[in-house]
Amino acid sequence: MALQKCPKCEVNYLRQGEDLCAICSAVRARVRAEESAPALCAECGEAPAARQELCESCYEEHRAQAELELLADESRRGEAEEPLDAFADDPADEE
Repeated sequence: MALQKCPKCEVNYLRQGEDLCAICSAVRARVRAEESAPALCAECGEAPAARQELCESCYEEHRAQAELELLADESRRGEAEEPLDAFADDPADEE
């Protein structure tokens, strides 16, 4: 039997009865294993990702943090407007 090069890499030679060389077969098996494994959370790296690359726990934590930041921004805007209103209506300035 004549030696045949691997049709994928065209570098290594095939053994009898193989479709791909040993290296390309190992790479293909690793890629398939990675594709079938569930993606892990981008934040904690432990739990399977469910929403937007985050697990349920990290997603809820991010959502709660965003709500707190929104409330803090609204609070800061309210505090910034109050002193300006107080000075504008001050009757002592008119005298």
